[in-house]
Formats: sequence, C-alpha cells, structure tokens
Amino acid sequence: MRILSIDVGIKNLSYVLIEVDSIRPKLKWNIIEWNNVSINESYKDLNYVYLEYLKWTKSKLIEFLEYLSKNGELTTHIPEKSTKKDLQDIIKKHLKMKKVKKITSIDLQTTVQNVANHFNSVFSPLLCDAVIIENQPCMKNPQMKSMQMIVFTYFCLLKDTKHIVKCISASRKMQFCKSIGWIESIPKGYAKTKECSINVVEKLFGDSPPECWIKSKKKDDLSDVIIQAFAYCDKLV
Repeated sequence: MRILSIDVGIKNLSYVLIEVDSIRPKLKWNIIEWNNVSINESYKDLNYVYLEYLKWTKSKLIEFLEYLSKNGELTTHIPEKSTKKDLQDIIKKHLKMKKVKKITSIDLQTTVQNVANHFNSVFSPLLCDAVIIENQPCMKNPQMKSMQMIVFTYFCLLKDTKHIVKCISASRKMQFCKSIGWIESIPKGYAKTKECSINVVEKLFGDSPPECWIKSKKKDDLSDVIIQAFAYCDKLV
C-alpha cells in the first residue's frame, strides 16, 4: 500500500510518500519521498522576505543578497566585513526601494498557491492509494486548521487520480506504537510525545538512517508522518 502522509504547517510542513507492504508480524516498508518544507519560503516573494529577514542568520542574509546580486537586482556593494546588522540594513533599503508594504502575514491566497506549486513540482503525477493528513483542532489553532483544509482540498481536486483523502486523529500514532509493542505506555504531553516519536523512528532505522534524517532539525515532524502512515495501514495490509 502506498501512502502519502502529511503533517501540516506553514513553516514546517512534513510529508512522506511511503510504501508499506506489511505491518504485522514483520514490518516491511520503503520511503519514496520524505521532506520538511517552509511552504511560503521564496526569495522571489518580497513580502516573505519582509516578514522573515530580521530572524535570519548571517549566512542566510548573505545567501539572499547573493541571490539578488545574481539576478541583477542588487546595486548596493556588500562590504567584505559586514556585520549582521549591516546586511539587514542593505535588505531594508532594498525592500524600501521596491516599495514593499508593511504586512503581518502572508495572505491566504498566496499560501494556497504555494501549496499547489510545491506538490505539483514534487508529485506529478501523484501515484498512491491514500493521502492522510493529521487532523488539527479548529478552536485551539485555527491557522493550522485552515492549512489542513487547504491541503485536503488540493488533493481532493487532483485530476486523473484514484487515491482517497482522509484526515486522521493525532492520537492514533502513539496508540499504534503501544499496540505493536514499540512503546510501553502512551506518553503524556506534547514534548514527551514528540521525543517518543523520534526515538521510535530512530530505532526503526537502526545503524543506517538516511542522510535527510541525520541533517534534519525537524526530526519530530518527520517521524510523525512515518508513524502516522503505519498507524493508518495497520490491519489494512
């Protein structure tokens, strides 16, 4: 069974396209595509730059300025021994020159388009049996609920596909881990649940984890989408 498992987010949207041949008594699986992305991140979008550049590291500031220079959009010289503040000031002047208006967030329409553009570029066509999306609490985090429905609608409207699209409870992940014997008890609290998820996936990889896992700073979200896929497939394969 081929599953696309998704944990929605704007700065951290994680997904895995995974082939699950069996769960019990022996787990047989293979990762096809696995990633964590910031869905609105784009140096072309100066609204995004305006919102984020003051949070960037010095290396990322330099990377953006080099991008501008490469595209012939930067006329200001970058001093060799620039401080982080110097680099921020150069970007601030560039944004002012481009007449970028003050905003507090990326508009929803842009986010919808970015979701479509990203998945169109990665999965064209999408070949899977099911797309599963972690259900988000609507009252506690309405922004993530909106993201859930954007992603849900995108996959529902894809043409020439036969997959089903479902939203599943976040609690199923740890319930599955306990039922299969990977954990002794279901952890309490957000932080402990995330830590438990990482530990489970690390044990599954053993001594040969993939490079993307080793380098990732979001192992919690990457592990969640794998366990979510297993929880959904349990008793289906």
